[in-house]
Amino acid sequence: MKIPLPPWAPDVASNDAQATAIALNVFPRPDGYGPVPSPQAATQPLPGPCRGAIAVRTAVGAWIVYAGTATKLYRLNLGTLDWTDVSGPSAYSVPEGDYWSFALYGPTLIATHTGARPQEIDIDAAGAKFADLAFTAGNPPPYARFVTVVNEFVVFGGILGNEAAVQWSALGNPHEWIPGVHASDIQVLPDGGSVTGLVGGETVVIFQERAIQQLVFAPGTAEIFQRSKLESDRGAVAPWSVLKIGPTIFYLDRDGIYAFAAGVSVPIGKNRVNGWIQALRDPTFIHTCVATPDPTGNRVLFAFKSNRVSDSTLLDACIVYDYVQDRWTQIDLTIRHWLRVQTAPVSFDSIDEDMDAGTTPYDFASGLSADSAVFSGGVPLVGTFGLDNRLALLEGPSLEALIETADAQLARPRRAYARGLRPYTDADSWTAAVGTRESLAVSVPVRWRPETGPNTQRFAPCHASGRYHRARLRIATGDGWTYATAFEPDSVPEGSQ
Repeated sequence: MKIPLPPWAPDVASNDAQATAIALNVFPRPDGYGPVPSPQAATQPLPGPCRGAIAVRTAVGAWIVYAGTATKLYRLNLGTLDWTDVSGPSAYSVPEGDYWSFALYGPTLIATHTGARPQEIDIDAAGAKFADLAFTAGNPPPYARFVTVVNEFVVFGGILGNEAAVQWSALGNPHEWIPGVHASDIQVLPDGGSVTGLVGGETVVIFQERAIQQLVFAPGTAEIFQRSKLESDRGAVAPWSVLKIGPTIFYLDRDGIYAFAAGVSVPIGKNRVNGWIQALRDPTFIHTCVATPDPTGNRVLFAFKSNRVSDSTLLDACIVYDYVQDRWTQIDLTIRHWLRVQTAPVSFDSIDEDMDAGTTPYDFASGLSADSAVFSGGVPLVGTFGLDNRLALLEGPSLEALIETADAQLARPRRAYARGLRPYTDADSWTAAVGTRESLAVSVPVRWRPETGPNTQRFAPCHASGRYHRARLRIATGDGWTYATAFEPDSVPEGSQ
């Protein structure tokens, strides 16, 4: 009997369910699960906990990473893998639980949060530093929580002192902010609560606490932008969970994770992971949830602070959604932030010159491989800032994987005796275990037999008698496996009932 590995759905009762009970450190596959690469340290430590980051491409095609802490802004120096302070003269103070928001307008990178004036830097200018966003005579740009670019406008949302408002620049000029002049204006949203996220493009989609609205540029009209409410009583509780991939916007609301497209929100976490999130999350800091795309696959990665840690900057609960397979998994990582990152290529001639000069800018001793994407450049990956404040790339050896099935009756309605267990996987370094229980009552725990490795037939001996059985597969760190799709128990009926 072959038992396939169905999708991970911790909200489903773990009894003969078409769901996998545990899928840890694995990515979804259409036929089961595959490995997750570990974070590989790629830089020196950022001088403080990361509170936002972005990778941008210059006019000559080079990729640059900017990152912010609570009080500074930094640029990654690929010559030393250290962080250059490019802060402006203004004092920064990112509020607790918030992050820097970034948007690129041509060669100008704009960064904002409510603790400082919006900042700007020319990414093509060598040696440039951030400065207060310049403005023509009249109104300065607002202190704001979010920034995005819509058409030829810079748009700010979550305005300090007026959190239910959005304000935009003059058309084609991010330095002019006089309402009513050259199409610049401000829109106070009459209902829906505070603005909790912006998504730019040809239109601006505005997420609020209890509404999703859209502004469409209407040249030649008095309104400048025409507003329409797309949904009521639905919004984003976590601003940095709002992520657009293609036509779909993913976000975390009060009751779970949604995918918004064509004016409709679909509850992609309902009856699968939403209950698990509700039980694990820290309700005080649920707004710190951060989403990032995984450019190596059709996946969105969400990280949020659980009730297991006290540090408000740590996101220790990470889940994965594959939007093509419509499947979820979990990753055992603790991060402060993550992002889609690409780096510029680095010449090994320059490394040799540095070493000849007596310097060693690249920390190969830390495990950074010469094959790393840091050196090849242009390879899109997931970048994470972890406890050590280094930027790491998800390109290292595979993480230890753990897959566990739901309870199953192998000889319904009788008991069964399992002699062994064979996982369908191409992994070399694995162990398996079988757990049994006599009742599904919550007071009856699963009794696990010791984990064992494969024999010559790739069966793991288990010798487990019980009414209900479940299987567990553990694949070692660094194994070069590619798939795990099913279990095959070697079992016989036992007893008369």
